[in-house]
Amino acid sequence: MRDHLHNEKGKFYWKILLKLMIYGTCSTVLFTASIVIVKSLFFYFNSITKSSYPTSVPWIDSQYECEYTGRTWNENQCWDKEQSPWF
Repeated sequence: MRDHLHNEKGKFYWKILLKLMIYGTCSTVLFTASIVIVKSLFFYFNSITKSSYPTSVPWIDSQYECEYTGRTWNENQCWDKEQSPWF
């Protein structure tokens, strides 16, 4: 009888440890995922507020052609100020 009670006590501790490990792992995963989601949303909305980014256009190498297409010529490069961050 004594062995039977001792064995049940051991199973009880293993069940508690297993539940603690599962809850701890799940809460860690949820916490990490929520941080990633919040940061992603922050960077997404931050990029929306800035609607354009200046970008060098490497295939245009003359000032005339650059200014003809409505872009800006600066430091021997053609710059387009209307590029989307998703380009």
